[in-house]
Amino acid sequence: MKDHLTISISSVHGTKHFSFGKSFRHTFRIISYAIILALIVMAGVIYYLVNEAEFAKIKQNELETRSSSLSRELTALTESQDQLGK
Repeated sequence: MKDHLTISISSVHGTKHFSFGKSFRHTFRIISYAIILALIVMAGVIYYLVNEAEFAKIKQNELETRSSSLSRELTALTESQDQLGK
C-alpha cells in the first residue's frame, strides 16, 4: 500500500476516494513530460515561423522597390530608344 497514492474528495454528496498505483503515476509523469515537450517544440516552431514571415515581408518590400526602379529604368530606356529612332 505504500506505493499507492490516495486522494479523497469530500462534497455534500459524500466522500469519494481515488487510489493511484505506481504505474499510473509513472504513466502520468511521462504524459506530462511529453505534453511539456510538445508545448516547447510548438513555441519554437511558432517563433521560427513568425521570424520567417517578417523576413518574407522585408524581402517583398525590397523586391517591390527593385521592381519599381527597374520599371522606371525601362521607361527611360524606351524613351531614349524612341528619340534615337527619330
